[in-house]
Amino acid sequence: THEEAERTIVEGFLEPLSRKMSFQVRAWIAYLIESKWENRELTINTDAELTKFVEVEETRYNEDAEIEQHYKYR
Repeated sequence: THEEAERTIVEGFLEPLSRKMSFQVRAWIAYLIESKWENRELTINTDAELTKFVEVEETRYNEDAEIEQHYKYR
């Protein structure tokens, strides 16, 4: 859909920048973007909500694993 295409473009644009940030910052950015797409207030009401975003970002990028898998580093 058009909305999915817009999301993909935004994520693709931000991904190189977000890789250089801590997973906590990436979690906040993910939360802000998700809230914007869904027209929600920009507040996190519970620690459980924040934890959900942090857990996703903790596992999203594993830089060391990617480097180890690259043919130049095997």
